[in-house]
Amino acid sequence: MHLSPEALAGYLDADLPGEEQGPVELHLASCAECREELAELRRLQGRRRRPWMLVLAPTVAAAAVLLIVALPRQVPAPSDLRTAGPAEPPLEIVSPFPSARVAPGLVTFTWRSAGPDASYRFILQEAGGQVAWSSTTTDTVAVVPVTVADTQGQTWFWMVDALLPDGRSRSTGINRLRTGT
Repeated sequence: MHLSPEALAGYLDADLPGEEQGPVELHLASCAECREELAELRRLQGRRRRPWMLVLAPTVAAAAVLLIVALPRQVPAPSDLRTAGPAEPPLEIVSPFPSARVAPGLVTFTWRSAGPDASYRFILQEAGGQVAWSSTTTDTVAVVPVTVADTQGQTWFWMVDALLPDGRSRSTGINRLRTGT
């Protein structure tokens, strides 16, 4: 964004309020196009400027930019919300083992408990990423309906996410499963 003609004229005539003077000088220090526009306005006004004024304004603007860049910035204190606690161990798989090959049809998934009152979300996806079947349970077993996993030579990806009563979660991570003999 460039300076408005009014801001340039006010700067040229030294009529800008104090709170507007600094931002205009900062912008002029970094914007060649606005400096050219200011020079054109000076030429059109036909005013005769003292040579030291032509040097002073850009110098002051450059000094202001240098101060902004060079001054140390205050770093905000880290938030407790962003501080990660100790990493939760993955949810342990009982069966089928990761990358296993199972017979098509009724497939049972089993995992270890994440603790009392945990709830689990089981997701079975096709190789393309489409969710084929999902279930939410408080049990540590999910049985996929025969109608879902009855395809020979199919590759599936599955995972279980556990939500603990205190809001923490644990996961098996994504695992591959193939149907076939």
